[in-house]
Amino acid sequence: MAIADGARWRERHSAQAEVDRLAEASVYMFDVPPPRKLAPIAIAVSFLLGLYFYPFTPGRWYLDWPLYSVVFFAAPALLSALFCHAYLRLIGAKSYLYRTMLLALVNLFIVGVLLVPGKLVEVYFELPRAAVLLFAYSTLVLINHLGFLMTATGRWVLMLPATLAQPIAGYLPILFAYYYSGGGLFAPWELPVLSGIFIVAFLGGAQVAMYIGTRPIKLAYGVNGVDIFRAFMDHWVEGGDAGRRELEAFFGAFAEPVDAHIGMVRFRERGTHAPIATLVVPSVHPGPWGRLAASNLPERVAQALGGTAGGGGGEVLTLHGASDHDLNPISQEELGKVLRAVERAAAETAQYTTSVSPFLREPDGFDACAQAFGEAIVALHTSSPEPTDDVDGPTGYVIERHLEQEGARPGIFVDAHNCLAPGTGGVSFGTPKSRALATRLAAVGAKALRGRRPGLRAGAASAPMPKRSKGLGPMGVQAVVVEAGGQRMAWVLLDGNNVVCGLREAVRDRLLRLVDECEILTSDNHVVNVLVGGFNPVGRTESEGDVVDLAVQAVEGALAHMRDAEVGAVRTEVGDVLVFGRGNTIRLSSAINSAVATSEGALAAAFALASAISAFATYLLGFTL
Repeated sequence: MAIADGARWRERHSAQAEVDRLAEASVYMFDVPPPRKLAPIAIAVSFLLGLYFYPFTPGRWYLDWPLYSVVFFAAPALLSALFCHAYLRLIGAKSYLYRTMLLALVNLFIVGVLLVPGKLVEVYFELPRAAVLLFAYSTLVLINHLGFLMTATGRWVLMLPATLAQPIAGYLPILFAYYYSGGGLFAPWELPVLSGIFIVAFLGGAQVAMYIGTRPIKLAYGVNGVDIFRAFMDHWVEGGDAGRRELEAFFGAFAEPVDAHIGMVRFRERGTHAPIATLVVPSVHPGPWGRLAASNLPERVAQALGGTAGGGGGEVLTLHGASDHDLNPISQEELGKVLRAVERAAAETAQYTTSVSPFLREPDGFDACAQAFGEAIVALHTSSPEPTDDVDGPTGYVIERHLEQEGARPGIFVDAHNCLAPGTGGVSFGTPKSRALATRLAAVGAKALRGRRPGLRAGAASAPMPKRSKGLGPMGVQAVVVEAGGQRMAWVLLDGNNVVCGLREAVRDRLLRLVDECEILTSDNHVVNVLVGGFNPVGRTESEGDVVDLAVQAVEGALAHMRDAEVGAVRTEVGDVLVFGRGNTIRLSSAINSAVATSEGALAAAFALASAISAFATYLLGFTL
């Protein structure tokens, strides 16, 4: 029983579990409709609120009710959205009209949610309706303050006009209706003073909630978590360089240097030396996401090889080496070190041969595969149809050392990374699977070396990423077909972050009608991970038929361009690349998850405290409770 409890605890608190919880938090970040669609929703909600809260009396209620709805609810929401957008832009803050319109609409829902029980309080405690309306609008100070701090600017004093825009826009008709037209119901100072107390209470509550919620990140890394979140939002929305430098500077706060390496296999046409294709296997991870650091590594590698002195790399396939998020380079400057090593490796590939083995596959729980190119061995692992995530760096290092003990010069390990399900864990050094990988891949690699024969033909092609695709990166689907020993083997690379379970088999079954052997791989490109929910393997937003068609198109293109070829392989080292570092991914994920959990409690406590202060102030000012 104790052992089972311990296993469940480790499962809940594992590195993968922490990362999964972090990804799940992004479901709250949804694609926002444009303002032209949000505005009618705001108006409709306003009329519903008016229908519920308007004091219907005989007479022209059918005219007064729409006027009441617009003046008390719709106008404050729409006008404040426009004002906030213009004002935030004026002070140099980040603002988008759809964002301010969405916030105004959310505020309208909050007002409505509070007015439903507020009407009951009004009737039961004989509380003036003006106080109920003022309280409902005052709560928006808390929401706006936190919302604009996290998305627009950290200069909260300068931001106050935007924070107070919708509450004050809601106050004005209330004060007019219940003070100037109230027939002496209130003393001249009562409602303005009550409004001021409400504002101070909820503004103070927002500051307290922000302080408490940002403490985990502050204590762990010495930075303001709100600034990091704001940079994250900028990069999420705008992409490119927006927020990139701030986030990469933050990554530098916990970076560690590593010695990385690049494995490379280059095919060129025999006799003319025209490039056909290049397989690049870096030992760094193409993350963390978006356009940050090494994300979009495959396209960056292809661009680097396009300008090499060797005349380019032909079709450049950047395969996934043994690496996880701990091996994310922290910035594009650090990625530059890797790209320069790629160029150097291409220039160092001097010895070419036609001696190649057929592609060997030995299934037993997982497929251990290898193909020899001259003295080099490219060893491949796939666990599909069982899902698995990244094979870590230490495991890959041991595998390549085992391959070299069998005579490989060099040994290159490729993680096919071709079957994923939510919650899937990776392969960590020291586990039984890690040890089995090293043993079995060395054995099949040795067989590949012994099976080399002269004679090589090769062809390469690609199918571009469809515009509608969200799971494929810019390199689309690439294929290299290698004909050796009477076998045609297709290496097919999807530029994405893994694939959904079963898709690899569907693609492979179709391609085996064209070639003798093939394997489906992904680049693990995290450029595709700027998506709601974080989980975005190929096939989640693409149909199986579309992916199969793209793979067929790429392989048929490669077959149409088959020619006599020769191949060379090399590995080059690159030192002192700053990466996230061992264990820092779980540390960062844990800190963020802790901040999210703390913020939820802090927000609830701040709202309760501000509400209590508001109720006490209402009592002290003489309103009946």
